[in-house]
Amino acid sequence: CWKIASNIVSALGKGTLHSDEVIGNACAKGIYIALSYIGNDAPILDTRIYVGATEILVNLNASLRKYGNGDQTDPSRASHLVEATGMALAATTSAAGYTSDEVKLGPARLQCVDAL
Repeated sequence: CWKIASNIVSALGKGTLHSDEVIGNACAKGIYIALSYIGNDAPILDTRIYVGATEILVNLNASLRKYGNGDQTDPSRASHLVEATGMALAATTSAAGYTSDEVKLGPARLQCVDAL
């Protein structure tokens, strides 16, 4: 179940890079919904979703850099990406310093903050 969930959120992250604005925005909203929570503090993220969360952050970073400035700037799309990135950063706070051979969650978070 967790592997499937990780794959789904990873696919949403990849979708933010899609050239079609509607698909990119839908994936950004999907990330926002998938990682949203009730309350002031984000719940502790399960380690089995670290891979998917890392891929979300890596792809959001690339999307922000692609659609947030330069020749392909799209203000509407950038605002959806910023919302999704904020939620992803908040949801991954409990794993902020986590790094392993296959998962580089901490560095991915820092790259997203830089892209914002």
